[in-house]
Amino acid sequence: MKKIISKVCQLVILIGFVCSVNAKDLTSNEVELWLKAAPQVMSWLEQNKSKMASDDKLDFLKSSPQQVAEYATQMLQKHGLYKDFSQLLKQYGIQNQTRFFEIQTQIMQSFIALSAQQAMPQGINKEMMDALSQLENSDALTDEQKAQMKRQMMNMMGQAMQLEQQAKNSTQDMKVLQPYLIQIKQIFSALE
Repeated sequence: MKKIISKVCQLVILIGFVCSVNAKDLTSNEVELWLKAAPQVMSWLEQNKSKMASDDKLDFLKSSPQQVAEYATQMLQKHGLYKDFSQLLKQYGIQNQTRFFEIQTQIMQSFIALSAQQAMPQGINKEMMDALSQLENSDALTDEQKAQMKRQMMNMMGQAMQLEQQAKNSTQDMKVLQPYLIQIKQIFSALE
């Protein structure tokens, strides 16, 4: 039963932020430009991270692509790196810094959501229902404990189903990423 609860929690956490994607849908052209620019951009950001150190923090998983782009642009401007970064992006045909950060955020968030969906078993709802049945038949728990656990499991199952549905409704970016998953994974792996 703990295994099932853990799986549902992972689904809620990993797919949850897909709902925050409010930017315009990704295009194949944008993904291809990002793939070309990302290794050099990541290297540039790594080289300049000491200059961009800040007390301001942004929770990436809870932030929309627009919020991430706004934050990144503010940090570049605050630390006098905006012009240099713009020149770097222009080498790859990217004219709009803000859109670049939105694209990067959408790619990262959609990639994580795709990974989460692939990791989750198809029959999670059946597993949850089986666990609820086992809970009802358990002699190790009081009726009060059973009722409390049942409420928690039902809440988690409801959240997981809701988030799964919202993720399915936000699949345009995920569809665009499908042909590029190996390349994206390689870029993210190089960052680790």
